[in-house]
Amino acid sequence: MYLHQTLTSRAEIAARYGALNPTDATGMQNMVLYGSTSGSGTGIFGLTNSNVIATRAGSGTPADRVTVTITNFKYLLIAPGISDTGRDISATMPVEN
Repeated sequence: MYLHQTLTSRAEIAARYGALNPTDATGMQNMVLYGSTSGSGTGIFGLTNSNVIATRAGSGTPADRVTVTITNFKYLLIAPGISDTGRDISATMPVEN
């Protein structure tokens, strides 16, 4: 539960950053991975750039949105030694003009 809530929060923070900086996909990824717009190496809970997708849709229209998705992350179940892949976590925010 902690891992899921932490990643959900990071996706929301990254989407809020993206609402103000919609062309900075790398910055959005880094907000998820490192909690900052810059960083390097493995991110929180072992995530990498390939686990975080930042997209923008509807550029220049009233439907202009950024979406940050965390995908293919591993988590441990309550029983030790058992792990699985979690469902994708996404956060979407309207772009501020």
